[in-house]
Amino acid sequence: MTPREQIGKQAEREYILHGKRGVTPKNLAHKMGVKLSALSQLFPTREDLILEVYRINVQEMNREREEALDRALVDSGGKPLSIESIMDARILPLARRCIEPHKGVQYQVGLSRFFTESSSIKNRILHEQFADLTQRFIDEIERALPYLPREEIRRRFQMTMAAMLGVCGILDMAAYGKEPARSEQEMWKMVHDLRDFLCEGFSAPVQDRHSPSSIHLNDGGRQWQVPLKDIACINADGDYSRVYYASGGCDMVRQTMKAWESIL
Repeated sequence: MTPREQIGKQAEREYILHGKRGVTPKNLAHKMGVKLSALSQLFPTREDLILEVYRINVQEMNREREEALDRALVDSGGKPLSIESIMDARILPLARRCIEPHKGVQYQVGLSRFFTESSSIKNRILHEQFADLTQRFIDEIERALPYLPREEIRRRFQMTMAAMLGVCGILDMAAYGKEPARSEQEMWKMVHDLRDFLCEGFSAPVQDRHSPSSIHLNDGGRQWQVPLKDIACINADGDYSRVYYASGGCDMVRQTMKAWESIL
């Protein structure tokens, strides 16, 4: 192991135990019994040490993700990947680190600390370690689901990050006894449930979020909601309208055609 790797591993241990206050060149030099000047040549500042901690973990995980995508492309003969194989490549390397005996708790603590660190550290890690890989995942999803607009894919990709971190948080609480203890099998089931959930979410057709699924009716004396699918047609009559139902019958409501146009 090179001096840089040795320092990085010691920095990781101190970071897990004490957070960023334990990761200073002076403290690490003392713990490792080396000269501060020698250590500072490799890592001049605390931020450099914390960045190294994340590089140690993130680079390996993202390399596994890249390799999983490469294998899936070979297996597919270069054809568009299934959304399931894409999500496996994205989720499983992270899940293994959260579930791995003895290492899982440490990884989750490090992940939690990452989101409470200064924005400069987060931004550097996200740019250096995730930007290119994120783009590759989005490109593969676009090939797998060509009916989705690119911006919608990006929106859903961002939402899946929150879901993944949420599951990591649950695993974290279980490890600390804040949640009922879970066996490794139960934790993997949670991961596979997450994978199925994300696949279904990604594959869903785009919904027009501006169109209502139901409408509010008012006949002057009462008010109620009716699902759009239950309405056969609407005929305007001055300041009122007749709403005809698919099941038969109609209601006279206080609504002009212009008002209907603004709603529908």
